[in-house]
Amino acid sequence: MKATLGRASSALLTAFLVWSLVATVSAERDPVGLFPIVENNKWGYIDGTGKVVIPPRFDLADYFYEGRALVLTGKQTIRHPDSEHEIVVGKWGYIDTYGNFVIPPKFDNADSFSEGLAGVSVDGIWGFIDRAGEFVIEPQYYSTQPFSEGLAIVRKEMGEPFLVVDKTGKVLYEVPYSWIGPFSDGLAVFSSNDNSKKFGYIDRSGNQVTPAVYGSSHRFSDGLAAVRLDGKMGYIDKEGRTAIAFKFELAGDFSEGLAPACLEKGCGFVDKNGRFVIDPRVFDSEPFKNGYARVYDENGKVGFIDRSGRVVIEPQFEEAENFIDGLAEIRLGDPVSYLLGYIDTRGQFVWKREKPLK
Repeated sequence: MKATLGRASSALLTAFLVWSLVATVSAERDPVGLFPIVENNKWGYIDGTGKVVIPPRFDLADYFYEGRALVLTGKQTIRHPDSEHEIVVGKWGYIDTYGNFVIPPKFDNADSFSEGLAGVSVDGIWGFIDRAGEFVIEPQYYSTQPFSEGLAIVRKEMGEPFLVVDKTGKVLYEVPYSWIGPFSDGLAVFSSNDNSKKFGYIDRSGNQVTPAVYGSSHRFSDGLAAVRLDGKMGYIDKEGRTAIAFKFELAGDFSEGLAPACLEKGCGFVDKNGRFVIDPRVFDSEPFKNGYARVYDENGKVGFIDRSGRVVIEPQFEEAENFIDGLAEIRLGDPVSYLLGYIDTRGQFVWKREKPLK
């Protein structure tokens, strides 16, 4: 399974933002029929026909979440003071589906909205705002994760313990682990404090449901989670019991009743009984979304299959996002200067940038 992208980033922002870790929030983009594009290094939006409906004028632009899209203005590229890497700075704000600012660009960093709140940073300190742009939880954190199931993971200072807070900012409890992911199906992945790099799960009250014994752990979805034990992957239920035997080389999240799973001979899709519904015959695969799943060939190229396992779009792209509102974002070329486009479910381009991104 490939790494997933964080909430406030997508393949569109790969040149500027980093890949997220295991167990990130599975964000749901708004089905508003608007898709970010870039022309002449400015970002705008097209509709599902490829028509430009919000002209490119932003320095960066994300998808819409909860009626708001995160955009950047005043972009500058500077060298990080502690490394040789360049970083992008500017002010982040939020627009509506007409392209108008509903929250002015005044934040140094920001996340997309999740459950009515968004994490934003002012002078390097994070807090949470509502959809009107008002602070619900004042800036006071070194780091934050988006709200999931009414809870957020925050940290006051680097090196201090993680805290679980509610939507009022009330600290519910301190997390005695080196790392914790967002809650999903009532449980969250945590990492042990020792050097074993093992993972387990806690419930919403902070009680340990499973000890840190797994080599890797996915978020719970449809009541099951993919975990690695003794070199093989399988699935456990929310009580920590084995639900599908540990027999896979790789395994991913359940979505639309199926989960990607790999044997030595290839990857396919299993049902909740662990039976292959789509035989393992591709090099790698991702969960289904809106009836389509991304699959990869031995060269790392990505295409799409339908729920019958039929290849509907041959692997040919460097990267691709899931189909939303009938279109999928794709990328051709190297990771930095790439050709960006959107295809329909027949694999036909609805919109394509003709020149590589600079």
